[in-house]
Amino acid sequence: MSWLQKRSRPVFMTRSRPYKKDDNAHVEQKNWTHIRQWFGYERHDNPEVVDPINELVKGPYGQMLNYFHASLKLERTERKEGKVRRIYGAAQTPLARVLASAEVSKATKQRLRLEKGSLNPFALKLEVDRGLKAIAAMRQEGQ
Repeated sequence: MSWLQKRSRPVFMTRSRPYKKDDNAHVEQKNWTHIRQWFGYERHDNPEVVDPINELVKGPYGQMLNYFHASLKLERTERKEGKVRRIYGAAQTPLARVLASAEVSKATKQRLRLEKGSLNPFALKLEVDRGLKAIAAMRQEGQ
Protein backbone atom coordinates (compact mmCIF):
# COMPACT_ATOMS: atom_id res chain seq x y z
CA MET A 1 0.00 0.00 0.00
CA SER A 2 2.72 2.47 0.91
CA TRP A 3 4.63 1.66 -2.29
CA LEU A 4 1.56 2.57 -4.37
CA GLN A 5 1.19 5.90 -2.59
CA LYS A 6 4.90 6.82 -2.82
CA ARG A 7 5.14 6.38 -6.59
CA SER A 8 5.74 9.42 -8.79
CA ARG A 9 2.15 8.88 -9.94
CA PRO A 10 0.51 7.61 -6.73
CA VAL A 11 -2.39 5.18 -6.73
CA PHE A 12 -4.96 5.59 -3.96
CA MET A 13 -7.40 2.93 -2.83
CA THR A 14 -11.14 3.53 -2.65
CA ARG A 15 -14.02 1.58 -1.16
CA SER A 16 -16.70 -0.33 -3.03
CA ARG A 17 -20.30 -1.09 -2.05
CA PRO A 18 -20.81 -2.80 1.31
CA TYR A 19 -20.64 -6.62 1.13
CA LYS A 20 -19.58 -6.47 -2.52
CA LYS A 21 -15.84 -6.89 -2.16
CA ASP A 22 -15.29 -7.81 -5.82
CA ASP A 23 -17.19 -4.85 -7.31
CA ASN A 24 -14.27 -2.59 -7.98
CA ALA A 25 -12.17 -5.20 -9.75
CA HIS A 26 -14.66 -5.44 -12.63
CA VAL A 27 -14.85 -1.68 -13.07
CA GLU A 28 -11.12 -1.11 -12.76
CA GLN A 29 -10.33 -3.83 -15.28
CA LYS A 30 -11.49 -1.61 -18.15
CA ASN A 31 -10.45 1.61 -16.44
CA TRP A 32 -6.87 0.36 -16.56
CA THR A 33 -6.83 -0.66 -20.21
CA HIS A 34 -9.08 2.08 -21.56
CA ILE A 35 -8.46 5.08 -19.34
CA ARG A 36 -5.49 4.88 -16.98
CA GLN A 37 -2.92 3.75 -19.53
CA TRP A 38 -3.79 6.65 -21.82
CA PHE A 39 -4.88 9.48 -19.54
CA GLY A 40 -2.90 8.62 -16.39
CA TYR A 41 -3.89 8.58 -12.74
CA GLU A 42 -4.21 12.33 -12.29
CA ARG A 43 -7.50 13.76 -11.21
CA HIS A 44 -9.10 15.65 -14.09
CA ASP A 45 -10.80 18.41 -12.14
CA ASN A 46 -9.70 21.19 -14.47
CA PRO A 47 -12.92 22.10 -16.36
CA GLU A 48 -10.93 23.11 -19.45
CA VAL A 49 -9.62 19.56 -19.82
CA VAL A 50 -12.96 17.74 -19.53
CA ASP A 51 -14.30 18.69 -22.97
CA PRO A 52 -11.14 17.69 -24.90
CA ILE A 53 -11.06 14.35 -23.05
CA ASN A 54 -14.72 13.69 -23.86
CA GLU A 55 -14.20 14.63 -27.52
CA LEU A 56 -11.20 12.33 -27.77
CA VAL A 57 -13.00 9.39 -26.11
CA LYS A 58 -16.17 9.80 -28.18
CA GLY A 59 -14.19 10.44 -31.37
CA PRO A 60 -10.86 8.98 -32.53
CA TYR A 61 -9.94 7.12 -29.33
CA GLY A 62 -13.32 5.39 -29.13
CA GLN A 63 -13.22 4.53 -32.83
CA MET A 64 -9.72 3.10 -32.48
CA LEU A 65 -10.78 0.87 -29.56
CA ASN A 66 -14.09 -0.25 -31.05
CA TYR A 67 -12.99 -0.84 -34.64
CA PHE A 68 -9.34 -1.90 -34.45
CA HIS A 69 -8.32 -3.13 -30.96
CA ALA A 70 -9.06 -6.79 -30.35
CA SER A 71 -9.71 -8.02 -26.83
CA LEU A 72 -10.26 -11.36 -25.16
CA LYS A 73 -13.58 -12.30 -23.63
CA LEU A 74 -13.96 -14.93 -20.94
CA GLU A 75 -16.11 -17.81 -22.20
CA ARG A 76 -16.09 -20.06 -19.17
CA THR A 77 -14.14 -21.21 -16.14
CA GLU A 78 -13.30 -24.80 -15.32
CA ARG A 79 -12.40 -26.24 -11.94
CA LYS A 80 -10.04 -29.16 -11.91
CA GLU A 81 -8.30 -30.52 -8.81
CA GLY A 82 -8.75 -27.29 -6.89
CA LYS A 83 -7.44 -25.06 -9.65
CA VAL A 84 -9.50 -22.64 -11.69
CA ARG A 85 -8.76 -22.50 -15.39
CA ARG A 86 -10.13 -19.64 -17.45
CA ILE A 87 -11.07 -20.35 -21.05
CA TYR A 88 -11.09 -17.32 -23.35
CA GLY A 89 -12.58 -17.01 -26.80
CA ALA A 90 -10.62 -15.82 -29.80
CA ALA A 91 -9.49 -12.21 -29.66
CA GLN A 92 -12.03 -10.02 -31.47
CA THR A 93 -12.74 -6.35 -31.82
CA PRO A 94 -15.97 -5.01 -30.34
CA LEU A 95 -17.11 -4.44 -33.93
CA ALA A 96 -16.61 -8.12 -34.79
CA ARG A 97 -18.72 -9.11 -31.78
CA VAL A 98 -21.51 -6.77 -32.88
CA LEU A 99 -21.39 -8.06 -36.45
CA ALA A 100 -21.60 -11.66 -35.17
CA SER A 101 -24.64 -10.87 -33.01
CA ALA A 102 -28.06 -11.92 -34.29
CA GLU A 103 -29.73 -9.18 -32.23
CA VAL A 104 -28.31 -6.34 -34.36
CA SER A 105 -30.17 -5.35 -37.51
CA LYS A 106 -28.61 -5.74 -40.96
CA ALA A 107 -28.87 -1.99 -41.58
CA THR A 108 -26.87 -1.23 -38.45
CA LYS A 109 -24.25 -3.82 -39.39
CA GLN A 110 -23.93 -2.32 -42.87
CA ARG A 111 -23.58 1.18 -41.42
CA LEU A 112 -20.83 0.00 -39.08
CA ARG A 113 -18.97 -1.75 -41.91
CA LEU A 114 -19.09 1.42 -44.02
CA GLU A 115 -17.89 3.51 -41.09
CA LYS A 116 -14.95 1.16 -40.50
CA GLY A 117 -14.07 1.27 -44.19
CA SER A 118 -13.75 5.04 -44.02
CA LEU A 119 -11.35 4.95 -41.05
CA ASN A 120 -7.57 4.79 -41.15
CA PRO A 121 -6.10 3.25 -37.95
CA PHE A 122 -2.77 5.04 -38.39
CA ALA A 123 -4.45 8.43 -38.81
CA LEU A 124 -6.61 7.70 -35.74
CA LYS A 125 -3.51 6.89 -33.69
CA LEU A 126 -1.85 10.14 -34.74
CA GLU A 127 -5.01 12.07 -33.88
CA VAL A 128 -5.19 10.40 -30.46
CA ASP A 129 -1.53 11.20 -29.78
CA ARG A 130 -2.05 14.84 -30.72
CA GLY A 131 -5.10 15.04 -28.49
CA LEU A 132 -3.25 13.49 -25.54
CA LYS A 133 -0.39 15.96 -25.95
CA ALA A 134 -2.84 18.85 -26.01
CA ILE A 135 -4.59 17.54 -22.89
CA ALA A 136 -1.25 17.10 -21.10
CA ALA A 137 -0.29 20.67 -21.99
CA MET A 138 -3.61 21.99 -20.68
CA ARG A 139 -3.15 20.04 -17.46
CA GLN A 140 0.35 21.50 -17.02
CA GLU A 141 -0.99 25.04 -17.49
CA GLY A 142 -3.78 24.44 -14.98
CA GLN A 143 -1.38 23.44 -12.17
